[in-house]
Amino acid sequence: MLPRPLPLEARVGWEENGRPDPYEYGITITPEKQFAWLADPDDGPRWPLHEAAAATSR
Repeated sequence: MLPRPLPLEARVGWEENGRPDPYEYGITITPEKQFAWLADPDDGPRWPLHEAAAATSR
């Protein structure tokens, strides 16, 4: 399978954060929230995963 191109918003965020290695990202999922993060789940940049939350609640 070929990799898909990044959506523009994701690519801009990746470039703004210095093009970090994929292993620096993580995902946190709790009953209350779901988000992706960079470098540190508490202090690093975060992005909510609203679409993922909506898909799992169906």
